[in-house]
Amino acid sequence: MRIRGATLVIVATAITAGCAGEPSLDALGAASGGANDKGSVVATLEALGPPPGPPRPAPIEIPASPVDFFRAQMSLCSQYSSLAGRGNDNYPHVEMDRFRRSVLVREIDRDTALIEDGRGTRLVVDQWKTMGIVLPSSGRPEDVMPAPYRLGCPPDRFVGSFG
Repeated sequence: MRIRGATLVIVATAITAGCAGEPSLDALGAASGGANDKGSVVATLEALGPPPGPPRPAPIEIPASPVDFFRAQMSLCSQYSSLAGRGNDNYPHVEMDRFRRSVLVREIDRDTALIEDGRGTRLVVDQWKTMGIVLPSSGRPEDVMPAPYRLGCPPDRFVGSFG
């Protein structure tokens, strides 16, 4: 019992001695961010305003038409082909006129449309599924994606079997 009491006195003395060199909250000036008779801590917190809350997602710009969405994939396919070392006789790249001269064949529903590229290849554009994808003309991802899209475009945007 006596040891516990001595320990308590030592701890209390250490705490008191540690705080003895610290000024009280009243003694801290507004310049140091402490409290004073005007409540500068409160004033500082009020000046900062409320916490910002959760981050807001950046707006996503989706092209207005399926053809515009398809044409927007031209630069992605070009970059993908270059990075993959494609664009020669063994690994053809996607010709840019396929994108530039693409046309709408018909809307399938409010999210998907059948388009025809500049060389007559038909594809389905789904603008709303996983940020927009291009599918084989059947609209089924398990079907074979036509050449040159299956090798010349990123598989996260041109979804289909390699057949």
